[in-house]
Amino acid sequence: MSGALLFDTCVLIDCLRGHEASRQIIETTLAGKIRPALSVISSMELQAGSLMDNPVIKQQTENLVSCFNVLPITDKEATTAGLLLRRHRSQGLTPMDALVAATVLENGAVLITRNVKHFRIIQDLVVLAAPLE
Repeated sequence: MSGALLFDTCVLIDCLRGHEASRQIIETTLAGKIRPALSVISSMELQAGSLMDNPVIKQQTENLVSCFNVLPITDKEATTAGLLLRRHRSQGLTPMDALVAATVLENGAVLITRNVKHFRIIQDLVVLAAPLE
């Protein structure tokens, strides 16, 4: 999957909230040759939102997620996430962000996020800042 784009949860949430810049970056990516990805963690985070009780929002979310390759967490990602946490927990890295970062690293992907500061502490992780509204 080398060179794939993996979207962080915040970009998908922004798109679902109608933020034009996030919608455009997702649409542009979907129009390309490589299907974008997201971590199963992002899928879980989207499902945990309180607005998912609304059937319309639930369907919109499911439609959006279906456009992405949802990457699982294997033992390889879990091991890498554990290493990242040992190295960077004191700098504020959370277990969820460690799992997302490990998914990016183990799949040779590039992370697109608005939360660049959460991930910039990780060496070898390629991060692109999603546009802000």
